Amino acid sequence: MRLLVALVAAAVSAVMVAATASAHLVIESGKYLNGPVCAFTSSSIAGLGSEGGPGGQVQVEHWTQAYAPTGVKCLTAKNIPAYDIYMGRSLYFWDDAAQVWREGAWSGWVQNTAPTSYKAIYRQWANMPNGARWYGNYGFTWLIYNGQWYDNARWSGYHWLW
Repeated sequence: MRLLVALVAAAVSAVMVAATASAHLVIESGKYLNGPVCAFTSSSIAGLGSEGGPGGQVQVEHWTQAYAPTGVKCLTAKNIPAYDIYMGRSLYFWDDAAQVWREGAWSGWVQNTAPTSYKAIYRQWANMPNGARWYGNYGFTWLIYNGQWYDNARWSGYHWLW
């Protein structure tokens, strides 16, 4: 019994140490189209260090699933033809003096070059481009499906980084 208690205590301690050493992730995701295809976008921002810095990472993800009018509406992966998914991400920073969010870095538009149901774009910085401050990531997705354009934007939330 003592061995079991000691093992449990060691496991809890290891998890707590790992949790404090890992980066904090702020993420927002959601479905933006439900029929004729299910489309989802997420936007995230995280610090690379144990306290949020130095450095940070942003990511935007897009995935599509087949739509079913009955039962589970969005279940199986649905490939989208090449060049029919457009994605972009914009890093924003908080300008405390002006009390506004300002764009700090834009990825440009990125497309899928092969049929896929999943695409992600990301960027890491060893040191954040605008110094120590609050940062947020805006992810943008455009999807062409059956000749129609669908769009979505997701704000990640914000994170203190340096």
